[in-house]
Amino acid sequence: MADKHYDVLLVQPPLSNKLRYGRLSKHGPNSIPHGLADIAAFLEKKGINVGIYDGMALSHTVEEAILEIKKLKPSIIGVSFVTPAYGVVKDLISKLRKEMPSSLIVLGGAHPTVLPKETLQEFLDVDLLVLGEGEITFYEIVKAFQEKKPYNNIDGIAYHNINNEIEITNPRQIIKNLDDIPLPAWHFLPMHVYRPTTSRYRKLPSFSLLTSRGCPMNCAFCSQTIGRQLRLMSVGKVMEQIDILAKKYGVKELIFYDSSFTLNRRHAWEICEELIRSKRNKEFSWSCETRTDMVDLELLKLMRRAGCWSIHYGVESGSQRLLNKMNKKIKLEQIEEVFNMTKKVGIHTVAFFMLGIPTETREETLKTIELAKKLKPHFAQFTITVPFPGTPLFEMAKNNGTFRADDWNGYQTWAGWKGQELIYVPEGRTTKEMMQLQQYAMKSFIMQPRIILLHLANVIRYPVLLRRYLDAFFILLEIIVKNKLSNSKQKQL
Repeated sequence: MADKHYDVLLVQPPLSNKLRYGRLSKHGPNSIPHGLADIAAFLEKKGINVGIYDGMALSHTVEEAILEIKKLKPSIIGVSFVTPAYGVVKDLISKLRKEMPSSLIVLGGAHPTVLPKETLQEFLDVDLLVLGEGEITFYEIVKAFQEKKPYNNIDGIAYHNINNEIEITNPRQIIKNLDDIPLPAWHFLPMHVYRPTTSRYRKLPSFSLLTSRGCPMNCAFCSQTIGRQLRLMSVGKVMEQIDILAKKYGVKELIFYDSSFTLNRRHAWEICEELIRSKRNKEFSWSCETRTDMVDLELLKLMRRAGCWSIHYGVESGSQRLLNKMNKKIKLEQIEEVFNMTKKVGIHTVAFFMLGIPTETREETLKTIELAKKLKPHFAQFTITVPFPGTPLFEMAKNNGTFRADDWNGYQTWAGWKGQELIYVPEGRTTKEMMQLQQYAMKSFIMQPRIILLHLANVIRYPVLLRRYLDAFFILLEIIVKNKLSNSKQKQL
């Protein structure tokens, strides 16, 4: 890559797993940057000399990222920006501007889309923001730059005008037909380093794939910066991508990374039928995320036949009051029924939980932990709630508890495992209490005899998991020892 030159370089900032997950860094994912891969493919088809640099996947530092980007001498640098990467992106942009003063620096992603004015005020070295979907917008920016034309006629951008005033142009219309976007530019990516989080794979290589965009469900913790309207990729194009992942990259497990894979039942059903017809279901297994109100017994049976081995459900809370508050539109009884149904057809289940939702009491946190045991999933994930900007949860948090809303470096969903002060705690709660409850949740779930036996069976059948399971065991042991020492000191006092 260092011997090449690109007119346009798309950058995934070097936000390392260590920075994101602390002690759990070995278990965090190295995920394909789907947005950058799609934009690169779109630009490449238009004849633009484009490349991708993924500093996150390569575990580079900001200094190493600067050196790599400088070698490639791009005229235009497009950086992906999500809120947890705030500090890294700011450092990166500041140094890029000093080292490459003539390059056009463009920011895109969830954070600038939700907070364009604030981003331009705080990132003075940035030339332009891309708001929302980036394919068409970025192409028009490139053409305007190359032809030395003004940017004011481009929809979906924000910038400082000649008077140093912030200009936000008309919103960019969503891409309604996803088949208009070329196949992702995986050939620009270090595909050999990507892998999911530990709970999401049994075999490697394992890659993620998107078959849709948008979600109309309006959960309070989600901003949906690429639109609420659900748009579906044709089954033919889904299969075309799967064929490439199978033939070129040797995929052994696939993850349908849509926020809710079965949101459109017919679309999910047709993908399953095609996997069976093409016999791809015999070549690899797959998993997905979805909602408990978006599956039924017949669909689950078909998914199992099509190769689905695991479904990740967003349960969120063991309190019906909090589920209602987050606009989940799901009943606790329904959650239990679907978990039982899923396991009955032979599909593993993973449950996602949020601890510390605005107005949550200690009793409700403990209810959530108990629900995790009652549902008997094969794995459970407990994250401490982070109210991201652009979500209803963000506004709720402002009115309840302690919330450092402007401390952008604190927006870390795994902050509890890093020992840092939480960005948000509900009224009457403390960072220490929430961290202890998160650790208690993981410990009490993992130490169940059935979970221990399940993991032992997994290691025997899938040896690739051994190293990661051992690491998780030692982290858990460290937590138990520290808690015992802490309790012993408290008794002495």
